Formats: sequence, C-alpha cells, structure tokens
Amino acid sequence: MATITAADMLEQGKLMTLDSLRESLSQIEPLNDHTFPTHSNIEFEVGENWGQVSLDQPTNVFLTTGGGTRYQLTRQAAEEAGAYAKMPRGLSPWMAPDIYQDFLNWAYRTGLGDKEYKLLSHDRDDAPPLALAMCRGTISQFSNLALLDAAEAGIREAYGSADILVDSGGVKYHNGLERTNMRLIVPEQARSVARTRVLDDSWSTGIAIANSLIGVSHPGTSVSGYLFRWWCTNGCTDTLASGGKLSRRTISSAEDAYAWARQSVDEILGGLEGTFDAIQNLADVPVGGSDGENVRVSQVMRDLFAQNSIPVREQNRIMAQMAELGGDLSMYDVQQAITFAANDDSISPRTADRLLELGGHVAHALHDRCGTCHQILPDDFVAMVAQAAEGNSN
Repeated sequence: MATITAADMLEQGKLMTLDSLRESLSQIEPLNDHTFPTHSNIEFEVGENWGQVSLDQPTNVFLTTGGGTRYQLTRQAAEEAGAYAKMPRGLSPWMAPDIYQDFLNWAYRTGLGDKEYKLLSHDRDDAPPLALAMCRGTISQFSNLALLDAAEAGIREAYGSADILVDSGGVKYHNGLERTNMRLIVPEQARSVARTRVLDDSWSTGIAIANSLIGVSHPGTSVSGYLFRWWCTNGCTDTLASGGKLSRRTISSAEDAYAWARQSVDEILGGLEGTFDAIQNLADVPVGGSDGENVRVSQVMRDLFAQNSIPVREQNRIMAQMAELGGDLSMYDVQQAITFAANDDSISPRTADRLLELGGHVAHALHDRCGTCHQILPDDFVAMVAQAAEGNSN
C-alpha cells in the first residue's frame, strides 16, 4: 500500500499551505469599519434586479449615512440591512425595489429607534466604498488573519519549525463574513492507530479555528483541538481539548481575543495526546456486523443521530458508508463513517462542523450500552444511577 504524502494531498487540493491560506483570507481582510446611528437623513437607494447577483457581489443598492458618506452595498449587506429591521432575508430580494427602499428608509430613519450599526467595507479608487457586510454597531471585529497568527505562534512554540498545513478538503476550509473555518495540521506530529482496516493508519495533530467577522453566534469565535487522518482525509474536532467559544460579554477587545486564542492553543496541544489514546480505544469497541448483530449497529447509529441532531441526508450518507465498510464493525468504523460525510462538497460548513464535532464526541464517549436492547446509555448514566440509589436509601 503506497504511503500517502503531504505533497500528494497538496496536489489534489485536499491540503493547502499557510501562504495560500493567508492569500485567501486577504481577499476579505483588511476591512474598514464605519459605525453610523439611525438618523432622519439616512438615504437608501434600491435599484432594479439588485437581488439577482451572488451574495458577495456589488449590487444596485446604495446607502448614504446621516453624516453624508455614500456606500454601495453587496447583496449580502443589502439583505442584512433588511434583516436588522426584521425583514426576512428570503423575502427582501422578491420585493419591488421601491417598496424595499421605502421600508429601509422608514426603518433606519424612525422605525428602529435610536440604534447604531456598522458597515464593513473596502475602499475603491473610482467608486464609493463597497460595504461587504453590515452588523450591530457594538460588535468588535476579530481578524481571521490575526487569529491565524496567534494559532501559528502557539504551534511554533510547541513544535518548533515544523511544517503547518491546512485541511481544505470539502468545505472544511471556508472563508466568509458570517463564518470562517480554518483547520491547521502539523504533519510531523503524527501517531498511528493500530488494529484498524488500514495498515499504516496515521493521524496528525492540529488546531481548528472558527470565527465570524460580523459576530454571528454560530460559529462565533472558538479554538479547538483537531486531528487529521491521512488515509481518507477524515478529521475530528476535539471539543474537550478546547479553548471553548469566546464570550463577547467578557472579551470585547481584539487584542484580548488574540491573547485568548494564543493561550488556548497552548492548553489544547497539551491535551491532544489523550485524544489519540481515546481514538485508539475505539478500534477495540465492537458494535456488531458480520456476526449477525446488525440490530446492534443500527441501534448505536440511531442513538448517536438522535442525541446529536444529525440531518437525515447526512444520516443516510453515514449509513451508506457503514454498509460499504461491511464485516465486523467497531466504534472506530462508526467514527470514520461520520467524519467521512464531512468531506462532501455539497454540505454546508455548519453541517461539516457538526459532523466533525460528533467525531470528536465519539472518541471520548464511553459508549456503554444496555445488554438487552443495545441502546447507548447517556453520558451521565452512572451518576444518575448512583444518585437514584442514594435517594432510595434515604
């Protein structure tokens, strides 16, 4: 069996370099921000066919703020302007332009009351600044490039001058104003998992970063452990080895956010060795298959899907992958079928997040099952039984 190399993955587009990642992030950043209050002099101009371009393209909508600065809006910014005034995004492009224009002018002059909003824009030489997005005026922007720098600094301190690559398979890398996902891996920091279907089943350590330039709560800003499987470019996000999600209530300044990210990387990398052990243990947890206990496999999958709200389409894709594997199945096979689905180009970045996080959950869950019905017991089942027993004895 041929050894899979980083060069192979780079050529196939399943990995990318840090330089390529920075170039991609720089297509949006840096951004200028302009905070403006609702005002009687605000003027929206909405022209024909404004909703017929892609979200990131300039459209036939202009905004002149109360201070007199004029912007052209992308379709995304034009829809966000309506959304903050409680107009559903799916409805505004279907409205007659003059009606949408009148609605926006009423909302931002009087309807919304005294509020502040912010435009995130690029300057242009021969045209008004282009507003790529709009958000609440109180939202602080945390730069994807600065978060990447913080993560790289932490990885370099832990591992020296080792190469750092980016998992770009499927939609696992995504760069947008609402959501950015970056998954960094360190090829040299590898460990093999034994007793699987692959002779050389190598995994590498990594860091997953999620961020929203406009402060959307999903994904918010988070730093987590990430493990990358070389055989099929599967990965899993370890939310236990994680800095968690940054709380904008406690950390509002950009400088504090980058310091938090840097410290989180130190803590995460120190805990990933235990995650490797947990993944290895999965290979020794059988769930049935060729022994005729397919009901056991089905029960395990139903429990995982129900407990983690996996969409039906992804459930079907995972079950098809399980069927293709065949034979005696283990929890490792279950994990790989779940994370395999995250490589699909047709899913959303949010769904990919959910699947990769479920892969990390599978690595840590005890997977105790009822001996009669094979149902996965809740994570706190032992504590619940102990608590009930203590209550009965009193």
